[in-house]
Amino acid sequence: MFHLLVIASMFIPTLTSNSLESNTLSSSQLFTFAQPQSFLQLKPEWSLPAIREVTFKFRTDRPHGLLLFHGSISDVKTFPLYELYVMLENGCLKIIHVFLNDQDETFFIGKGLNRDKWHHVTLRINPGTAHLSVTVDSHEMTVNLPSLSHYPGYGVVDSMPETVMYFGGLDPNNYATNQKYNYVRFVGCMGTIMFSQSGNPLSPTKIILANQLVHGCIDQCEISNPCLYDGRCINHYTHTSCDCFGTRHEDKICFSADPVTVTFRGYSYITYRVYDWRDRVHSEAGRISFSFRTFFEDSVLMYASGEHVGRNYVAISLFGGQLHFEINFGDGPLNSTIGYSLNDEAWHTFTVIHSGREVNLQLDSRWHASLLASSTHHHLHLDPEIYIGASPKKAKGLKSKEKFIGCLRSFYFNDKNVLHSLFIGESTARYHSMFAAEYGCDSTNVIPMTFPLPESKLILTMPSTKKLELSLEFKTLQTNCVLASGEIKTESGIGVWELLLHKGIALFVINRSPKEDPTLVWTLNDEHSGKQLADDEWHHVGVTYDSGEVKLEVDYRFASKGEFTHPLEFMSQMILTTSAKNAERGFIGCMRDIYVAGDWIDPRTVVDTKQVSGKVSLDSCLLVNLCNNPHACEHGGRCYVEKGETYCDCEKTGYTGRTCHFCKYASYLYYFIVRFYI
Repeated sequence: MFHLLVIASMFIPTLTSNSLESNTLSSSQLFTFAQPQSFLQLKPEWSLPAIREVTFKFRTDRPHGLLLFHGSISDVKTFPLYELYVMLENGCLKIIHVFLNDQDETFFIGKGLNRDKWHHVTLRINPGTAHLSVTVDSHEMTVNLPSLSHYPGYGVVDSMPETVMYFGGLDPNNYATNQKYNYVRFVGCMGTIMFSQSGNPLSPTKIILANQLVHGCIDQCEISNPCLYDGRCINHYTHTSCDCFGTRHEDKICFSADPVTVTFRGYSYITYRVYDWRDRVHSEAGRISFSFRTFFEDSVLMYASGEHVGRNYVAISLFGGQLHFEINFGDGPLNSTIGYSLNDEAWHTFTVIHSGREVNLQLDSRWHASLLASSTHHHLHLDPEIYIGASPKKAKGLKSKEKFIGCLRSFYFNDKNVLHSLFIGESTARYHSMFAAEYGCDSTNVIPMTFPLPESKLILTMPSTKKLELSLEFKTLQTNCVLASGEIKTESGIGVWELLLHKGIALFVINRSPKEDPTLVWTLNDEHSGKQLADDEWHHVGVTYDSGEVKLEVDYRFASKGEFTHPLEFMSQMILTTSAKNAERGFIGCMRDIYVAGDWIDPRTVVDTKQVSGKVSLDSCLLVNLCNNPHACEHGGRCYVEKGETYCDCEKTGYTGRTCHFCKYASYLYYFIVRFYI
């Protein structure tokens, strides 16, 4: 029955000049414009030389649409070109006045007129004084029309030029219309159209042609509401959609009780295209809502900004386990920090409601905050793409710019569920990563760093000290490699310390001199366990040095202790995964949970910085072998690594190029197809 109702809603009878007598229609009535050729043609007493006025009201959810067109259809040899356009453009009312060959006069008034609310328009032209006045709701504007300054009354002396007037769109069969500007047909409701001339009272006029119109303002949701579980039906005039916010259900009709959840691991993010660039609008109301779960106290949750960075943005981030919200309408930032311990790996729900000057925040129904914008600036004018889980480089208003690690679900931007759009493959939602989106929530409390090449390394800088405290986890297949190293200052000069694997066994080595003098080398090995650590499994290793006492710990259980009797000082630079004196013993594998002097090293803060040399990535340890990249080679090409770069052997694939992407025989195939069909 449900499907029958939806189909039936498509067959609402439309009005044309053939379906009803024209004398039964009046411009004072309301009409729905929802068909490809919907338009209304009127012929009021509205002569060009007279002081004339028109009022009407409309509602729509579209950013563009022609509301009114008035133009001359006389031969330009007998009367100059005249056209008047009143249209919506990017949610603003745009008026274009065309006369003679002078520069056309264009004016804008109003913002956010596409939120499907009734708006009242009054337009008045005084040709004698060359003034145009327009009112949209409570906004008024009066401008001068330079084209009329030298031609009062449009220069009409004898015969009156013939004109036509349309609402919603033009008649495609009227070829006499001198249409100078392209337009988008109006979709929505419009009516209560009244005219006045030469100071006479406003009055309706008869309709000449009502093409593909429905009498009255039709709400498709009242005809057929497809939304289940109290989902809110949204009327788009040509169709309906469902806002499932607050229903705990998702999909097109709010049927699914299983919300789409996505896991983020610090190397991926989502962008969502709210609208196309040409549809960019001012918004004085909106909603952002989502649930998140994370172990990490600092990260970006969501970011959106206007065309000019820093003047218009919405920024939501975690910092120190608290949620920081900041919004800027153009007059300066408004912000609030709410909640605490939000990195407890429990689900938290955050909702922002923007309505006019007010911005209300709610977190877990426990914390609330309200922000109040200035009376003049309370519209957002955002670029089409919003960021989820990350931000662009020049983003403002964020307390943290680290990529999000954790899980997100039920992410709403206005009435759109972004994660559901991603799940069903809508082009508006894009997942940015070399891997496919990971659906479901996998508890993520570590961030592995991948070191795929011997020359890959991470350089950490800290104050010189007489103590060393280093702890990390790693996985590798290499039996001989350096995990960490640095320089030391001793009585013998500048030496080197190394934490390494030798035949798969953990060692801590101090060489008091850069020379290979065995008498100056001191070694502490994992003698208690002799555990083999080069098995491609995660292992922990830690080393501490304090006042000559050295402790080497493996997998949190086995500890070797020793005493180094010579004074030394650890220099300020520590190198992970390679030796400070011999780069040939570089580590290949993954590391995580790196602590230096008790401080955790957040991989997100060091990757893609000058602290990294060679290839180092965050990819959940999936690209230790660079050929594991799913995009390394296409069409069965054989991948291999040489000097840190991936190459493809495309032999026997029929393709060529760096990734075996281009067909070798494309030109021959094209020739065959052309010859065959010709």
